[in-house]
Amino acid sequence: RSTGTAKRARSLFIYVHLRITARMETLRINISSYSGVLVPESAVHFADVVAHETDEDGNEVDVTYENIRGVYVKSGSRLRFVQIFSDATINGYAICKVSLSTEEREQLVTGDTIQLYDEVVVEGTDLYDGKML
Repeated sequence: RSTGTAKRARSLFIYVHLRITARMETLRINISSYSGVLVPESAVHFADVVAHETDEDGNEVDVTYENIRGVYVKSGSRLRFVQIFSDATINGYAICKVSLSTEEREQLVTGDTIQLYDEVVVEGTDLYDGKML
């Protein structure tokens, strides 16, 4: 009996194989992977950031960078605005990079970016850098 079962299984496989190959379609699967900290899009803000820099003559100057994308995080009893870099948004969450490339570090104007275990403020009004909690 086992011989008969093996023949039926082989016949079924050949039949299924022929049916599948007769309807060949092009299939393309794109697989992407991201790593970082998930932040709700509602927590992402755009703010003007004043950075203290040194000009060509060695003088300290304040430079204002407008519309910097970032989040507010708790830092002790104050809020701190940190710039974020995100390649993707999935289901209402921005995937924020923790490790920045050299180019991104050069674009960083807030001193640092979001880190794992930062307490992100997800709602509130009148948020600003340095606000007392």
